[in-house]
Amino acid sequence: MDYNELVKQRNEQNCFARYIGIVTTKIEKGYAEAVLTVRHEHMNTTNIVHGGCIYTLADVVTGSAVASLCNQAVTTSGEYHYLHSAKNTKQLKAYSKCIKNGKNILLFDVEIKSDDDTIIGKGTFTCYRLQ
Repeated sequence: MDYNELVKQRNEQNCFARYIGIVTTKIEKGYAEAVLTVRHEHMNTTNIVHGGCIYTLADVVTGSAVASLCNQAVTTSGEYHYLHSAKNTKQLKAYSKCIKNGKNILLFDVEIKSDDDTIIGKGTFTCYRLQ
């Protein structure tokens, strides 16, 4: 598998991620990284990156890691723990690593950090292979 080509495809074909501003930066077997450059539109009423935006980043980076293992899968559940507020950061960095690559079920650990490497949160996402 050409992981550089997969990065390109993910960035071109995921319309929602493009709309939000999420860019997949790296894919390896069972692993992906993505970034979100924080814009005013990502902020909530207290001038902190909205939790839904952070969760979306976690889901998108996991989708990119999934794509390195199979053609199609869907997220069946996601649990995310917000550990620090995403304030005073210009960029969020997301990392997703496969911890179970089963016949039908895939399980991923996800971590998101601010631009000063503060851990914003961690989560676990479960995906189901469609093929």
